[in-house]
Amino acid sequence: MAGAYSMTKAAVEFFSDALRHEMHKWGVNVVIVEPASFATATGIVVEKVYNKYMEDLRNNMEEAVKGDYGMEYFDLKVKQLSAMIDNCHSKDPSPVVAAMVDAVTLTTPSHRYLVGSSFEDYVTWMWLGYFPTRWTDSTVLT
Repeated sequence: MAGAYSMTKAAVEFFSDALRHEMHKWGVNVVIVEPASFATATGIVVEKVYNKYMEDLRNNMEEAVKGDYGMEYFDLKVKQLSAMIDNCHSKDPSPVVAAMVDAVTLTTPSHRYLVGSSFEDYVTWMWLGYFPTRWTDSTVLT
């Protein structure tokens, strides 16, 4: 359920990498700040709004979609998304702010700040494409 979201985040990351390479000639630093799960810190996911959105999705889903996917699949995905939101790593956005301050104030900032990410997150999401598809599909898909 995060395909479009993940795609846009990857596009911004790759654009920033390309821009960093292109701007290097002029001494311009392009820094990527990648916060992990800070949704609860930002208020981007408000429970009342989320619940209303899911209810609207359920009530307005076309019959063909219901038939193709089944409501059990929809309910499973809603449950997985809710669990993901509930397990957000941090409710305190100050590490993200600190990384942004470093990015704009240091004379030699890092190219990339991974904020709130654990090594397991990095391995899981950044390197997943290097594992055999059969293995990743069996561990990621349900």
